[in-house]
Amino acid sequence: MNAHPQNQYKNGGGDSNPSPQIHNALKNKALTENAESVLSDTLSDARTETLKNHPELIVLIERWDTLPESVRKQIIELAGASGQ
Repeated sequence: MNAHPQNQYKNGGGDSNPSPQIHNALKNKALTENAESVLSDTLSDARTETLKNHPELIVLIERWDTLPESVRKQIIELAGASGQ
């Protein structure tokens, strides 16, 4: 047994209260995960809205794997060029 029972709580040796650094790291992780979830939901909503407004994109998505590589590259290049 430990000759000094109070020492068992140093460095996380059974203390139920995490150190401030661990607490902050856990809090930051939770905030990051929440932000990622909100961003994912927002992107999902935006994509859903885009597909509602442009049903022809659904056909493109469904057929994407069947398109020749050269056609896929051309579509990507055209989409990129439109943003310039």
